[in-house]
Amino acid sequence: MAPLAKAGLLPTFISNRLGVKQNGGDKTEGNCCKPGATCSDDTNSSNKTLKDDTADNSNDADKTKITHITTVEEYQTTLASNKIVFVKFTAEWCKPCKNIHPFYSKIATTYSSDKKKIKFVVVDVDDLEDVAEECSIAIMPTFWAFQNGKPVTKYAGSNEEKLEAFVKGAL
Repeated sequence: MAPLAKAGLLPTFISNRLGVKQNGGDKTEGNCCKPGATCSDDTNSSNKTLKDDTADNSNDADKTKITHITTVEEYQTTLASNKIVFVKFTAEWCKPCKNIHPFYSKIATTYSSDKKKIKFVVVDVDDLEDVAEECSIAIMPTFWAFQNGKPVTKYAGSNEEKLEAFVKGAL
């Protein structure tokens, strides 16, 4: 597992637990993008180019029903105050997490309900290491379903059909 940690392919809290310094996954490395941007291969060269899509997505937060959890207290309150909570555990450097996010947003818009207290949230494992460790997150993206504050089921992966079946099964 140490080679994965050195390559920056594991969450920081796992690398720290292993005592391994990560070489990749850092914002200053060439394989990572700034927040709000996606990496894409330039078909004319082997270089990576940045596409800043913050202008196109500036209203996405208003259109989706996803809450970005930033504190342990906010996480605990969200679980306690909703009947069903779907949590996406992610990291800024995780490409599969970024790839599945538009579909997660679509599902959140379709199934979230203030009336039924069904909520969709996102937790960055590098920002909330204690929460990630409590939920035994080792692969990303990992999605947990909580009912009445208690974990019910989880799905790890970025397959759209399986993610939707996971959500429907937990409802």
